[in-house]
Formats: sequence, structure tokens, C-alpha cells
Amino acid sequence: MDYDKSRRSNSKKRRHSNSDDGKRKRLSSRHDDTSMSSEPIETIYRILCPAKKIGSVLGRGGDIVKALREETKAKIRVADSIPGADERVIIIFNYQNQPELTDEAAEKQISDGLGNMKPHCFAQDALLKIHDKIVADEIYDEVAHDESSDDVTARILVQGNQVGCLLGKGGSIIQQLRSDTGAGIRVLSSENLPQCALQSDELVQISGAPSLVRKALYEISTRLHQHPRKENRPLEQIIDASTQRKHESPTLQHENPMLPHLHSHHPPPIPLLDPYRSGPQYPVSETEEFSIRILCASELIGSVIGKSGANVRRVEQQTGARIKVQEIDKDASGERLIIVSSNEIPTEPISPTIEALILLHDKVSASSEKHHSSTRLVVPSNKVGCILGEGGQVITEMRRRTGAEIRVYSKADKPKYLSFGDELVQVT
Repeated sequence: MDYDKSRRSNSKKRRHSNSDDGKRKRLSSRHDDTSMSSEPIETIYRILCPAKKIGSVLGRGGDIVKALREETKAKIRVADSIPGADERVIIIFNYQNQPELTDEAAEKQISDGLGNMKPHCFAQDALLKIHDKIVADEIYDEVAHDESSDDVTARILVQGNQVGCLLGKGGSIIQQLRSDTGAGIRVLSSENLPQCALQSDELVQISGAPSLVRKALYEISTRLHQHPRKENRPLEQIIDASTQRKHESPTLQHENPMLPHLHSHHPPPIPLLDPYRSGPQYPVSETEEFSIRILCASELIGSVIGKSGANVRRVEQQTGARIKVQEIDKDASGERLIIVSSNEIPTEPISPTIEALILLHDKVSASSEKHHSSTRLVVPSNKVGCILGEGGQVITEMRRRTGAEIRVYSKADKPKYLSFGDELVQVT
């Protein structure tokens, strides 16, 4: 090992120039952990760090990241920056043959401020500590500039064939994670992937109060640790992918050896169904705008919007949906119209619009009786048929399965302030 270090040092001296000194230092900080090993990896995480905050992880001369390696015993690689990119990838992993985290070591992590979040492996321990380094500066900046906003964000890259363990059938797991942690958790669409991601990656974004984000990151990283994929990409390929695009021409940036049909005459592969998703993973469908309109009593609108719009902004951040509150005609009997919308892929099991609507529902629903609530939706006339069904079969089945009273107002009974092309659907 000493010989290899000496050889690399001499090689760098021979090629040294003022123009590439910074790059060489970055390469050194990335590779000085250990030489590349062919040993199987047990757990790997990739967290994105804003380029302006990378110093909080590296430290002067790499002293912080070196200390983290020694403290956690995890392998940590900081990938080189890509010109024009505002994030860097930090790759954290441990090998299968590494000793397990002892109870004594785990208890130390808890006493160090991880609460009851006992790390399951060295990589998870390092992930949480690196996240703390990234957001510590962010929290300080936000408190200094805006005391009313202390939300932070964590962004991690997950292999596409592994993200199912975070979604669950019909989005059941991600919904439970949101409920358990209180954080906003989203799997962003492929168009939001950063330059340093593989095309097969998924981007998981966690947002909210610092303690909630850390808890969510712990739960998510635990699931990734407990549900590894056998078909992992080689480590060298993952590391190179974090910087390779800066060397490619624009026409080659999206070429993927796993998808040769995209840049040759090969026919496309047969779509594969993932058990956690409702549609084929290829090809990717076009996004469409999906919106839902809900009426809210004027006396409740303040609690829905929140002080200076804080509640609305929080729901928008958690779900990715857009929320707009509109005034209605003065004859609207004291109601306001809330429009929730987002650009979505229809085949995806998770709808940002529906998620946002659910989060708003409790605040919007006006209690008509002690144990009953009423929700009023404005539905386009050409869409109401899918609620009724032929001969009223659909609405009858929904009533039976939910136990709720669902009523579609007739044109004669609907409020006059609704336009001719709208219908009123009330759920009680």
C-alpha cells in the first residue's frame, strides 16, 4: 500500500501544472480511501451535496472526510465535480466481509446524538453523519436569513431496480414512511435527474424540519440496506458515472449500453414490469397535467393557507404539486375554490395532486355533525361519468366500499356560481 501511494505521488509530481492542480487534489481526495477492491459490496449509498457545501464534508486538506472514514469505518468517495453542475455525489459503502457494527459502537452513535436511530451498518452510520455535515451549514444560513424557515432537504440516488422497496404496491410504503416520519418524501421524475446520475437511477428527495428529514433518511437507508439488489453495478462504473458526462459530447450524453436501441437500429426491449410499479418501465410516458378542485368554507381558508402561506408551501414542497386559492363569485355562499395540480405520468402509482389533496383534506373538511365531515369537489361535466358509471354502478360500488355518502348534484340543484361545464360532487 505504501508503494502504491508513493507511485501515485511521484506520478502526480511529474504531471503537475498550475492549471490542473485543483483537479488533482480532488482526484486524490476521492481515491485516497482505499484502492479499488473486487470484494462484493454489502450496502452502498449515494447522497448529493450542493457544490458550495462540499467543503463541509471534505474539510481543509480532506481532514473532515478522513476523520469520518476512521470514525465510521465506512468507505467514502467524493466524486469530482462536473462543470455547470451544482451538486456533487458522495458515494458511501461497506464490503460484505467487514465486521458488523458492534452493539457498543452502535450505542456510541446513539450517545453521539443519533437518538434511537441505531445504525445497521458502517455505511449508514457515515451517511447520517455526512448528511449532518451538509445541512448544518444550511440550517445556520437559513436561521441567519429567515427565522421562519428551517426546512432542509436531503437528496439521494437509488438504483431503479431497488426503488421499489421504498414505494410499495400502489405507493403504500412511501405513504407509510411519510406518515411515520412527518417528512416530505418524493421520488422525482427522470427529468429531474442531475448530470451525475446514471440513466437507470431514481432521485429520492426528502424535505422538512431537520429532525424529520434525518429520521426519514434513516428509515429510507434502513430499507435500502435490508433490501439489496443482487444485480448491482460495479463500483468503478458507479464512480465513473458521477463524472463521465463532462467528457462526453452532447449527442452521446444519453447513450446507455443497456439501451442500445436509443442510438442504433436495435429494436426496443420488451417492457419489464416491476412489482412495485403499475406500468412498464420502458418506454417512459409523457407527463400530463392533472388537477382537482375542492371547495373550502371561507372561515376555514386561513387554517388551510397558514401564516403567510406556510401550510400551502409545505404541502407543495412535500408533494411537488401546485396549489392555488381562488375567489369565487360573491353569491358563492361563503366558499373559496382550491385548485391542486401537477404534471404527472398517468401510469405512475403515486399522484402528487392526490397526495396534496389528502394532506389538505382535514383542514378543508367542514364538520357538519360531530362525527361526520363533508367534502365538495368541482368536477368537469365530461368527467363525471367515470364517477357514476353505467347505470350508476361505479358510484354505488364506491358507496358500498367506503361507507360514505357520495352525491352528484343535478344541474338543477348545483350552485349557481358554478360554470355550465362543471358539476358538484359531495362526499359526506
